[in-house]
Amino acid sequence: GFYAAVAGTGLPHEARFWRMLERLPDLPAAKHHVAVMHYWPFMEHPDEPAWDLTDGDQYDNWYFSIDPPHRQRLWEILKAAKVDILFCGHVHTGRPVQHIDGIRLYRTQAAGNTGQLSERWPEADTSFGFHRCDVTDSGIEVTFIPGNDQCEEFGTFGPLGHPPIEERDYSVAVEQPPIQPDADL
Repeated sequence: GFYAAVAGTGLPHEARFWRMLERLPDLPAAKHHVAVMHYWPFMEHPDEPAWDLTDGDQYDNWYFSIDPPHRQRLWEILKAAKVDILFCGHVHTGRPVQHIDGIRLYRTQAAGNTGQLSERWPEADTSFGFHRCDVTDSGIEVTFIPGNDQCEEFGTFGPLGHPPIEERDYSVAVEQPPIQPDADL
């Protein structure tokens, strides 16, 4: 798995990220190749434009996906590496599997948090759960397994959401005791 949000940042982590990804096509071929990334590579299709984060109508698209040219570079590497399945999350809203360039793209639900942007897609699934992969010689069958304890939705962005800085109320934060290492470690 990898965290593609560093793509295009110019941070030192970005160079390491690209070195790691660019090695994937040169690895010995596997019968099944699965990749996992946090962000959606794109909202609907790989050739989307760069989104303008200063435009309120485009902000969510910018926030939840990877902008070009980094998206295309990433996608070309995944194709060259013969990735069969790509799992990604970040939006916490499940959508039907999308088949693009020989890759099955799974946009996965949250394991225990509220869904986001579900109002955009009638087929969106905000049930909490996980994807189970049954691997056989003939392929990988992916099944969504809903969690036993489904809680209420909190709204598009969960409790407190993503309000502007001037509207944030940190007084509602719950202070936790610091984490202590186990005595037997």
